[in-house]
Amino acid sequence: MITRHDLKELQSLTKVPALSILLPTHRAFPENKQDPILVKNLVDEAKDRLRQEFSARELEPLFNQLDALVGEINYPHTLSIGRS
Repeated sequence: MITRHDLKELQSLTKVPALSILLPTHRAFPENKQDPILVKNLVDEAKDRLRQEFSARELEPLFNQLDALVGEINYPHTLSIGRS
């Protein structure tokens, strides 16, 4: 669960472009089977929105990091995922 401290930390970031994607995940099968699709859709939407404001050159490092993070998601065990 995201805490008030987490939100304050996200709000304090000043480096742009920056991105936060929040998604409540499902705890059990079969509902958790939809989580990878929901994540992909949110990532695609976020990338599209960022492309409207920033150049590909500016976004490349962010997208590389985002794709790596998404690739690390262990969907069956998303109950306590969090990164600082």
